Amino acid sequence: MRHTAYIWVYCLAAICSPRICAAAGGTIVQMGDSFASFSGYSLATFCKGQKVENLGIGGTTTDDWTDDLIKEKLGELEGNSFEQLMLAIGGNDYLNSKCTLSKNILMQRVRDTIDRFLAIANPAEGLVLLGYCKPTKDFEECDTFAVKTLNQALAQAVNGRNAVFVDTAGACGGGSKKYMVDAIHPNNRGYCTLYQNEAAQTAFGCECQDKVDCSTVSKNVPDSPPRATLPYTPCGTKPPTPVETKSPVSQCSDDAKKKFKIGKKVFLCSDLKKNQCKKW
Repeated sequence: MRHTAYIWVYCLAAICSPRICAAAGGTIVQMGDSFASFSGYSLATFCKGQKVENLGIGGTTTDDWTDDLIKEKLGELEGNSFEQLMLAIGGNDYLNSKCTLSKNILMQRVRDTIDRFLAIANPAEGLVLLGYCKPTKDFEECDTFAVKTLNQALAQAVNGRNAVFVDTAGACGGGSKKYMVDAIHPNNRGYCTLYQNEAAQTAFGCECQDKVDCSTVSKNVPDSPPRATLPYTPCGTKPPTPVETKSPVSQCSDDAKKKFKIGKKVFLCSDLKKNQCKKW
């Protein structure tokens, strides 16, 4: 059976509108390690109009996702079609090595895993590889841990493949405990910052909706599909005033007078440059 997939575009956009409109309708399948499984049904909550099947398995590495396991998990869909495959993998490989695994070895492991998923799941539009959030200051598993190094390996792994990497730098409050359930996993607020950015919403085909302030939503990740998505204000109404957080994700509007922060500096949306978008 041929499956169609949406591509999650690279870059957590800093130049964006607080209202998002896109074609909707479909099922998104999340697979990989705990960064996927801990998400529960957050994506379904923050992406109006889309269904989500979460088939992630906490603690898994690239070696765990063999052909047999991929087929077994996809079999849980019982023949139901899906429009997108999202993958979170590579983090446990890095942690299990005490963060000493070289970037090239990690990149190759993830690339081989991507190839297995593409060959078996065969999403027509490709695969989305999710980056990892910055850990909190309580992280003690590795003295040398740097999420930047890990995500750089993931970004390289998609090269030449029918896949795209999503950089999560700046999301999850930049490692703030308010957005994390523990030292390395986001809570519902953290996932809100990941799934509510414009690039993600467009790629997932979410229905037209206004963004919410992720710092105010429940911290608890939903463990079942929501009966309804959050009560977003319908598109066409006056957008809410952007809320200043530790990253510019979800803050900008088309109003050049709107201000937001990058670190301690205050910017206007009109001041942004392309290299700042890549930075976040």
